[in-house]
Amino acid sequence: MNAKLFLRISAGLLIFHLIGHSFGNATWDQTEDPIKQNVIHQMIEHKFPFMGTNRSMGEYFYGYGLITSVALSILAIYFLILSASLTENQKLAKKLIWATTIALLVTSTIEFLYFFPFAAGTTLLASVFAGLAALNLPKESK
Repeated sequence: MNAKLFLRISAGLLIFHLIGHSFGNATWDQTEDPIKQNVIHQMIEHKFPFMGTNRSMGEYFYGYGLITSVALSILAIYFLILSASLTENQKLAKKLIWATTIALLVTSTIEFLYFFPFAAGTTLLASVFAGLAALNLPKESK
């Protein structure tokens, strides 16, 4: 396998994560569990002033979810662009891929600690394939 394919697999995993995350973010406040309903009600109904605005914890929660969707989108697009232009500047591409690999590895660790294994595993796999892409870049010619 080559670096281009590894980056595209990583992008595909990020798109898969984006779809699942977006669905979860859109439906986070829908549950049949009465205890969860009470918590969600508390998160949505009570607003408080913060930095010049009044927001609820539910609005912050939803907003952070939207930011994550944007981040997953741009990372997938970024890997697709990189995969199509690996020969143009391999040295820069390798640096960018390694930086993103590390960021995805840290993100997966946070997901394991604070979210759930499926999301974390998807991000971990995306980081593994990105790292494999960096390792499989052809050696630069002098």
